[in-house]
Amino acid sequence: MFGKRTPFTRDYFRTAPDAPASTPRDKFEDVFGSDPCGGPAALALRVDTGEAGRWRQYSREQIKARGDNLDISWLKDDNAETAEAQRDEPALVARLVMRELDGAMADLRSLLEELGEDPDATLEDLLVDDATADEGNL
Repeated sequence: MFGKRTPFTRDYFRTAPDAPASTPRDKFEDVFGSDPCGGPAALALRVDTGEAGRWRQYSREQIKARGDNLDISWLKDDNAETAEAQRDEPALVARLVMRELDGAMADLRSLLEELGEDPDATLEDLLVDDATADEGNL
């Protein structure tokens, strides 16, 4: 999700101040404040947004009743069941991996071009060039 094209910045955690009023104010810092230590002022901002809300509060007793399991989920994507069923399809998984690899290859090609290298050169060509350069140093 994050990388060269989508940098991971602090803006990901808060709604822009100039965002339209219709934009939900439900990003992390909107709800919990910007104090990284979660001090009293940040705690005072925290509000349980209910069963359908994005942010929930759980008491120690509720967590203990779950066997101290913090794997709690309550929001479900409308297509979650379909996505889960498709996730196990080998052809779909292969296509998803290919899409990720295609993106990585494009990034590597760009890097080689920025380094002044030919991205289409074969590894054997590079090894031969390195061996020739080493012979010249003897």
